[in-house]
Amino acid sequence: MKKVDIAREKLLLEIEDLKKQVTELEKEAQGRKQAENALRNSENTLRTLFNAMQDIVFEMDYNGTYLNIAPTSPDLMAKPPDEVIGKTLHYVFPKPEADRFLAFIRHCLDSNEQVTIEYPLVLDGKTHWFEGRATPKTKDTILYIARDVTAKKETEVELRVRESQYTRVYENSPFGIIICQPVRDSNERTVDLEFLQANQAAFKHAGISEENIIGKRGSDFCTPEELAALINVFQPILTNANIVNHSHYFSAFNRQLNLTVFRLSKDIYILDFVDVTEQQKVQLELKKNQELLSDIMSSVQDGISVLGKDLTIKHVNYVMKEWYKDQLPLEGKKCFQAYHLCNEICEACPSLRCMQTGKTEWEIVSGPKDSEVNWIELFSYPIRDKVMNEITGVVEFVRDITHRKIAEEELQKYREHLEELVNERTQKLEEQKKDLERMNKLFVGREFRIKELRDEIKRLKGNSETGDVRRKSKEVNSE
Repeated sequence: MKKVDIAREKLLLEIEDLKKQVTELEKEAQGRKQAENALRNSENTLRTLFNAMQDIVFEMDYNGTYLNIAPTSPDLMAKPPDEVIGKTLHYVFPKPEADRFLAFIRHCLDSNEQVTIEYPLVLDGKTHWFEGRATPKTKDTILYIARDVTAKKETEVELRVRESQYTRVYENSPFGIIICQPVRDSNERTVDLEFLQANQAAFKHAGISEENIIGKRGSDFCTPEELAALINVFQPILTNANIVNHSHYFSAFNRQLNLTVFRLSKDIYILDFVDVTEQQKVQLELKKNQELLSDIMSSVQDGISVLGKDLTIKHVNYVMKEWYKDQLPLEGKKCFQAYHLCNEICEACPSLRCMQTGKTEWEIVSGPKDSEVNWIELFSYPIRDKVMNEITGVVEFVRDITHRKIAEEELQKYREHLEELVNERTQKLEEQKKDLERMNKLFVGREFRIKELRDEIKRLKGNSETGDVRRKSKEVNSE
């Protein structure tokens, strides 16, 4: 009996031991399953991460052999990944490039530091730029990540080109350019301007040297009033305006400067300016000349009309405006439309002939409709551009000759009347002349007969009787 009990006890112990082993196996199997699930999730996460990555990722040893390549961007590899696994850099790249990359890998391992490299690769006929980063993984291997930075590189190249263009414009600009920044007080109010940089034209237009501008402030050479005016120019820019233009005379420079201000960055501004002192003098002189011309045109009692090359009216004086007041404004209209109320160029246009011949032309034309000015005398003078050597327009001097025309017509009538009187008088004189000639003929014949008679009397004198002589004399007298 004791042996049976002992055997049962032993069996029970073995059963309990088996239960424990089964429980441990179940726990181990559950842990293994969880580990497999975790590994599977990790693989899925890693695969998703690789699929999302645009970088090239691979592992390489000290000899430049490709050990592992992540399935990230195979299209950015020089050769397909399956073809280069186990191969070296010299298999993939030409020797100069392979030597450079191998030196880069070994430098990373020898220094045990992360290093970077930038290089171009031609893929499918197009140049791609890459930024590579190597990190030591073990003492003999590195993890290499390369990123396509072509867009960044192209942007940098474009930026450098633009910077170069800006530099050329900045250095060669005929306008003065000063880069400056506002100087503010404790209340953030702009109280001055500091000049940081300037081009050569700035020194020329300001009339001072580089050391008197760079690093200086406006208060160093401006009066308080001029500094206030300068700050006022900047004020709209400081309150978010895009660009401001202003002209001001600076006594420190003894110059009239045209200023243009615009923002370069948050607190950096560009002051673009040009010296217009001489230009302003010319403009003032031109203004005086224009005023003088205007006074002259106003004082002239005849009409003045300035035409462009296309017969468009550019300027007129008050006389023309008075004569053609129903057509105001005259400026901007064609002369034949405003002055003659027609849509075509006048057939005998002296201004058109003037531009064709380059000489002064003249014509008498009818005056404004329904006005007291019935006839006008028009002289057209060419306007010449001496620089271009061409005729650019015409000045018309228009004179009212209505009274002269009326006087000429009256004179013509008087002349015609005189001609009629002369003709009548001539006709009478012709008739009288004929009568005189007839009488003269009669008188000459009579004188001739008397002479004959006297000769005959002389011949008969002393031989004829006195009675016969008297009879003869009576006959003659009767005739």
